[in-house]
Amino acid sequence: MADELLELETRRDIYDLVRREPGLHMREIQRRLDLSIALTEYHLRQLEDSDLVASIMEEGYKRFYPTTGADGGELRSLGGEERRMLGLFRQPIPLRVTLFLLNDEPATNSQIADGLGLSRSRLSFHLNKMLRQNVIRRLTRSEGRGYVLVDRGRTLKLLIAHRPSQDMLDECADLWDSLDI
Repeated sequence: MADELLELETRRDIYDLVRREPGLHMREIQRRLDLSIALTEYHLRQLEDSDLVASIMEEGYKRFYPTTGADGGELRSLGGEERRMLGLFRQPIPLRVTLFLLNDEPATNSQIADGLGLSRSRLSFHLNKMLRQNVIRRLTRSEGRGYVLVDRGRTLKLLIAHRPSQDMLDECADLWDSLDI
């Protein structure tokens, strides 16, 4: 059944992209493959109906994840928190903040904003989103000042296992390259 479903080149391209980069939303898939939105939506629905991909709604975006591994076997399912984290890592600013913190934590709002060249208000919006998703936490007064990653090890594992796209990495190459991985 899956082989028949993936005979269409467009559908196979969509499926391959979702497997390579889980957590992308429909418009990003459409842009990356240069397809019409209607065609992208149709093929994603076919893949979902056939249980080759699954989707979840996150902050107004429907994000897609594979249900099988590269060898066709069952993929270790990503937990809800991991899916949310991957969803954030598919966004340029949260990815840059995460990479900044992997290199230099704890860091204050000012240090992050200056280091990434962002306005404080724009950064604050993304920090709050990352706090809500439990990717980062604000240090208490007794711990000092700034932000740290909630689970540095899991964050690194997710970034290594589900490497961001080359376009995303090009935007933050200096931060990515400075990681010792």
